[in-house]
Amino acid sequence: MQTCLISRSKSICALVSEVVGPALIVRPPGATLPEADLYVWDFDPDAAAPDSGAKARSKHIYLVAHKDLQRFDAIVSKDEASVILKPLNRGVLAAFLAAQQEPLRGGRVLRDDRDALLQYALETNLKLQEYDEGRTNFLARALHDFRAPLTALRGYCELLLEGQLGPLSADQENLMRRMYHSARRLGRLASGMFELSVEGRVDRTLQLEPAEIENYVYQAVHELMPFFQEKEIAVDVQMSPPELPLLIDAQQIEQVLVNLMENSCRFTPKCGEIGIHGYSMFWSPKQRDCDDSALTPNAYRIDVRDSGPGIDSGLIDKIFEQYTTYSGGRDRSGGGLGLAICRMIVEAHGGEIWATSTDEGAVFSLVLPFQPVKASILAHPGAGREESNVASAKVG
Repeated sequence: MQTCLISRSKSICALVSEVVGPALIVRPPGATLPEADLYVWDFDPDAAAPDSGAKARSKHIYLVAHKDLQRFDAIVSKDEASVILKPLNRGVLAAFLAAQQEPLRGGRVLRDDRDALLQYALETNLKLQEYDEGRTNFLARALHDFRAPLTALRGYCELLLEGQLGPLSADQENLMRRMYHSARRLGRLASGMFELSVEGRVDRTLQLEPAEIENYVYQAVHELMPFFQEKEIAVDVQMSPPELPLLIDAQQIEQVLVNLMENSCRFTPKCGEIGIHGYSMFWSPKQRDCDDSALTPNAYRIDVRDSGPGIDSGLIDKIFEQYTTYSGGRDRSGGGLGLAICRMIVEAHGGEIWATSTDEGAVFSLVLPFQPVKASILAHPGAGREESNVASAKVG
């Protein structure tokens, strides 16, 4: 089905192109439109309304910001249009396009009934999107307010640990240190939830700077050491220096590392093992497991392995989604928050994160390109290349 998108937004063009594929035609507002089966309008209240000729032919979907709904209704009317609220959700867009493409087998009565049911569904969907927008705004405000007292709690713990309010016994210091780490963990979770709640609604710029990734790996291990020691887990760290400068937002990447290691710690049995391996590699957009060792590395890969249970094949891709969860002792999703935060941060760096399951346990892998802007168009990383100059450390 030939689809025409009328938009100037690069992000919307990229997302619609990803869903539609090569059948997509993109035109700016005001341009002469080609013949198409479906028109997708990126509504701009300051631009001219769709011409009557375009409205009369084919099918139409309108992408409208919540704040522009009233203006849109005055120009087009929500009752006569298929509306998707911005920011775009890939799943909602795909469902709308699939409904438009599905052929109808039957007579006029069936077509009229289908159109009536579809209109009810569209109206309901729009209301659900409006409610979701309100829920998201409330959650963002609540999480923002929640972080202030949590930061104060961490500060009080630091004062006690530094002995500024008097000496602590060994047991008191150990308990206070656990409280401090738990408060930091809760703070990271709150910050991640806030970022997820405003994803796509607020433009955020990463603070990309050259960083020694090995330092942040060891820092993440150090932060989680009380939990590793409690379960007597042996941690093996092998990090090769990146072959090129690695530009990252260090604080956010450290959060990714902590989330991945914490997930592995949670599901690794007592006296188990966790391995962290980092190395430069050539990142291929087509194959993950090919041998590209002869090619010049263009990215840095980190694998976090554990000796816990594997991951069900039907859920291995879903565990990075926000609301994925499933019951049972093999639940690796953690409510869909920690891993969803990891994916959001890594993809913002132009990289990719994925999981694999083996007989020995689970492996979580992430790739960070040396050139984030150029690498952001890639979709699938290639296999890693082993380095001879490896800095190794064992912690147990």
